[in-house]
Amino acid sequence: LFKFDKDNISDSVIQKIQPYIENEDFTPAAIFKVSKACTSICSWVRAMHKYHFVAKAVEPKRQALN
Repeated sequence: LFKFDKDNISDSVIQKIQPYIENEDFTPAAIFKVSKACTSICSWVRAMHKYHFVAKAVEPKRQALN
């Protein structure tokens, strides 16, 4: 996961994980009760999901600076 290309997450991938993000049981706190190992993966998936939208919003601003 260290070499995951977070700057090029496709919209289709985001659409596929969206149901999990919206699921109340897919939170680090809820996952921790079931699997401590999966808690980190849950946190990472949620962070990449959030990063995708932040990066999309910032990109036009970044391009305007150049």
